[in-house]
Amino acid sequence: MKTWFPVLCVSAGALFPTPPLQTENQQRLYAEQAHRAKQASHQATHKLLNFLQTKEFRQELQACCAEMAELSSPEILRRIRAEFRAAELAHAFPSVIPADDHFHDVTVDELSRLDFFPNQWQVPLMRGGTEFPVNFNKAEEGIFGLAPFSNDSVPTWTEAAERLVYVALNQRQLDHGSMTSFGEVGAIFSHSAARDMVLIAPVDTGAFTSTCNVSNFTVNSSHHFSRWTFACDEYWNPRTVGTFDHFDHIIYDSFGLWTAANTSLAQEAGAFLRRSSFAGKYVDLPQTNTSDAFKYPESNIVGNPRFPDGLSLLIGGFAELFGSDQGRELQRLAHNHSLPLAWSLGTAGESSDNHHGHNHSHNHSHNHSHNGSFHFNSTAITFPGNQRILDPRVSREALNVTVPS
Repeated sequence: MKTWFPVLCVSAGALFPTPPLQTENQQRLYAEQAHRAKQASHQATHKLLNFLQTKEFRQELQACCAEMAELSSPEILRRIRAEFRAAELAHAFPSVIPADDHFHDVTVDELSRLDFFPNQWQVPLMRGGTEFPVNFNKAEEGIFGLAPFSNDSVPTWTEAAERLVYVALNQRQLDHGSMTSFGEVGAIFSHSAARDMVLIAPVDTGAFTSTCNVSNFTVNSSHHFSRWTFACDEYWNPRTVGTFDHFDHIIYDSFGLWTAANTSLAQEAGAFLRRSSFAGKYVDLPQTNTSDAFKYPESNIVGNPRFPDGLSLLIGGFAELFGSDQGRELQRLAHNHSLPLAWSLGTAGESSDNHHGHNHSHNHSHNHSHNGSFHFNSTAITFPGNQRILDPRVSREALNVTVPS
C-alpha cells in the first residue's frame, strides 16, 4: 500500500527571490581561482609524485592496499585523483532549529519550502534574524576571495547570494557523508550539478583560520588551538584553493597539514587509504575515529545549488531521527522530491569512555563559537563509519529499485 504525501515547494518569496544558480561575480571568482589552482597544482605534481615513491608511503600502501603497492607513482596519483573526484559532496544540517543556534543552517521544514539550498547567511535573513555567522568572513574573504559585505555583520539578500555553501569532501566514505555532530541530516550534492562551482581547501577552514593566521596571509609557525595542530608554515602556503580539474596541491597539503601532531606525511596518507575504495569492500572498511573523520578537504559550492535537482541523496542519522517525528518529516521531504534517502549509524557505534554525548549545535564543517573559539570533543571517538542503509519505503521509487518483501 502506497502512502502519498502532499507536496509544497515554493521559492523564498517576493522579499527573498530565488538567487541565480551562480552570480556573475561568483563565475568570475571561480575562473580566477581556477587559473591559480592550475598553476599551484602543476607546481605540486612533482613533489607529490616523489612522495608516492618513498619507502614509507609504499609500506603504508602495502599494509592497506597490497594490489597497488607495485604500481608506478603516476598510476597511483591517477587513482588518488579519481578517488577525490568521485568522493561525495556532503553537507550536514539540523532537522529542526537547535536551542543553541549559532550557525543558522537550514532545517528540513525550511528546505521543503525552497527551490534552492541556502547558505548560512541567507537562512538568518529569511528568518528575520539579527545575528549572522560573522566569523565565516575570515575564510570566505581571506581564503576563497569572496567580496566583503558593505556591512560585515548584516549582508543584503543580494550580497548573501554571493557567498558559498560549506561542503565536506567525503573521501573517507563516512556513512553520514559528514559527521553527525555537525547535524543529524545529510545532503549529498550532485557532482554534475555543482560542476564549475566547487572550490577546494585541504582542510576545514574554520579550524584552519582559528589556528593559522590567514587574515592577512602572514606566515606563522605551527600553532596549537584546542585539539587541532597544523603545520602552518610547511604546507598550504600560499593558501591557494583547488578545483576538481586541478588539485594536486590540495591532495599533498591535505596530508601534510596534519603532520604537526607527531605524524608523518605517509602515515596521514595511509589513514586516508585505509578508508578509501582502494582498501576493498565498503562493508569491510576498518573503523575510523572522530579525529581522522575531521580530516576532510573542504569542497565548497560557490553558488546557490538548486533543490531538489542539485542533490543526489538525503541522509538521516539513525540514532537521532529514525522513528521520530523529525525522521518522518525527513522521509516526507525525500518522498515529495523523489530523492533517495539513506540512514546512517554515524558515531552512534562509538566507543569512548569519556564521551559525553553528541554535540547538537548542528553546524556545518565549521564548529566555532561567536567569539571565535573552536570547540570539539577532545576525546577521539572510534566508530564504524560504514553503516549506511537505504530507506526502502522512500528510495524504492526514487531509485527505481526492487526491494525484497
